Amino acid sequence: MESFNEQKTQRIQELEGLVDQYRAEVQNLNEQLSKKEDGSLPVTAPPSNKRPRDEESDERLGVLSRKNRALQDGLNAPFLSVSQRVNTIS
Repeated sequence: MESFNEQKTQRIQELEGLVDQYRAEVQNLNEQLSKKEDGSLPVTAPPSNKRPRDEESDERLGVLSRKNRALQDGLNAPFLSVSQRVNTIS
């Protein structure tokens, strides 16, 4: 029984030693990390690969959008008239 208690006490001491080593390592790593963060450059956004937008391109986009809408409405008009005819015949 005494042998078991001695082994248990020895194991507890070993584990406490490991915990102390872990704490020291974590503290050391935190110190290194804070030193690197202090010396690092501020993080900036990467440069954009997109073309800059100007008023002319915005205006052109509006014109093209309106033309696209008009063409889509023109394509849908014959189908609507056919479905309206079917409803009036029934």
